[in-house]
Amino acid sequence: MAAKIDISKLLSQISAFGHDANRSAVSVTNDIAQGMVTAAQLRAPVDKNQLRLSINKTPATVASNRSIFASNAPYSAYVEFGTGSGVNIPKGFSYLAAPYKGKGIRRRDYGPKPFFIPSYLEGIQKYPKELLKVLEVQTRKYNAKK
Repeated sequence: MAAKIDISKLLSQISAFGHDANRSAVSVTNDIAQGMVTAAQLRAPVDKNQLRLSINKTPATVASNRSIFASNAPYSAYVEFGTGSGVNIPKGFSYLAAPYKGKGIRRRDYGPKPFFIPSYLEGIQKYPKELLKVLEVQTRKYNAKK
């Protein structure tokens, strides 16, 4: 089992190298988030492209190295998790599905068509590896100056 990498600590270590290092980290954040968006758009079922067009991200900045990856289509969760007896919620993501639980008034069974969570999981696995590369480059630059 791989050791879990503390992203906050990694970003803090990169930040210690200054503004250029922070810009590199922000670039990685934006690249990974854009990769998540693209992967989710490719996985999303085609429905006049409304679902695909609703998948987006907010850009990370040097002031706040955070990007929000989201879908603003009101039915995204129903597509992701399914409906009725077809519901399938991946372990650890029930908090995302809970607000969309039906009232039992109308019953339609649609199987899940995951597009968002698989894209997130792929991106979040790549993110620390890419940040480690930034830290290694910055460390080499620093050591070369000595």
